[in-house]
Amino acid sequence: MGQTVKYEVPPEIQFHGRWDLDGPNRYITHWAGSSLCFQTTCRSITVEIGSLTVPRLNFHNILWRFGTKSLTKTALVKGRRSMKLTVSEAQGAGGEKPRDVTIMLCDWGAKLQILGISATDDAKEDEANDSRLLAPSLGTTPSPMLFIGDSLVSGFTPLYSGLVLPHGSYQTFGSIIVRTLRGKGLDARLEMVAYPGIRLVTTNQHSKGMEDVFWDGIDGAGGWDQRSKDNPEDIFICIGTNDRGWGIGSEEFIDHYKAFVRKLRDSYPEGLKRMHLISPFGVFPESRKDKDKDLPGKSGAEIEKFKVADVNMKDPNNKDDSKDADEISVGLAVYEPDVQRMVEELSKEWSEEDPQGVQLYHIPTRGWINGHKTCDGIHPASEGHEAIAIRLLRYVDNLCFPGGNLFDPQNPIYPAP
Repeated sequence: MGQTVKYEVPPEIQFHGRWDLDGPNRYITHWAGSSLCFQTTCRSITVEIGSLTVPRLNFHNILWRFGTKSLTKTALVKGRRSMKLTVSEAQGAGGEKPRDVTIMLCDWGAKLQILGISATDDAKEDEANDSRLLAPSLGTTPSPMLFIGDSLVSGFTPLYSGLVLPHGSYQTFGSIIVRTLRGKGLDARLEMVAYPGIRLVTTNQHSKGMEDVFWDGIDGAGGWDQRSKDNPEDIFICIGTNDRGWGIGSEEFIDHYKAFVRKLRDSYPEGLKRMHLISPFGVFPESRKDKDKDLPGKSGAEIEKFKVADVNMKDPNNKDDSKDADEISVGLAVYEPDVQRMVEELSKEWSEEDPQGVQLYHIPTRGWINGHKTCDGIHPASEGHEAIAIRLLRYVDNLCFPGGNLFDPQNPIYPAP
């Protein structure tokens, strides 16, 4: 019989994202993209999932990664969920060596409660054994990254489009970026505060926008008190599409956006270095799903407001652009160029206040993806998220890690298999 090493939730385990680590019902997360990471030499891992866990529909909501190859999803139900490493995954040169394990809540709208974790060694009793759970060992200073937004950030699969993101938030551009940086040996850590359909602007007490949800959580859960214990070095925000859809005017949106960005900066007096405002990627009149029909729920006139004719999407300086990119018109990002002007004004103001303080950047995204890389003309499919991640990784490499030469054009990203 094998030897079993049991823990509740060992302190060596790292919780990335928003988790309730101190409450009476710990450990709970309400946000997709939240994960726990550790290393082990054991062959089998069992996670005890608590009764406060709530799945969304019947999707497989938890994603497990062992080492660099094994990827498995399981349903989000209370009780014990076990995964077994194969010999090739668990054994390294010269015998057993620790393997990275990541367990992520990958479906938005779900809630995960973890009660405990057990690690089992399948070695014979008379063999030397040092099986245990260990903290991830990347050997670098943590580089926490916070991604804020709506379905463009959290990932979204419309019911009429099939399962275009089978791994959920694991396949989104923020997750790909962090995973790629970790694959390069950097201790990047993902915190994702994003939810489909959310606006920036709160319109009434029953319809709160991100300007309140970021602090209060969803229905009072998963708010500021459960934020990552590591203050982010970089904050990426991509929001506004739903505000435009609800008729929020540009002046009102900019006023609220400016207040939100300032409050974020002031709420992280230590650690925060940069804030990056990403233009939403636009609404495309043609999508991978249907090239000939209007977008579901959108009239031709509404689509036309976002359409920019006579714009060639293809960037002659970027070999990653697809060949068909210049065959369809680009979707104009909402609230542009107003957001760009806002960033320029705030950046100047902040630099005058403190030249060494938080830096504010605007990331224009026109031409990054086309309608064929969305599932419905709005939401990026897996190909769209990968294309966005490649663009952002090049940007992050140049700005956040100068001289690191982390971007490899031959192997630019570490996507889901």
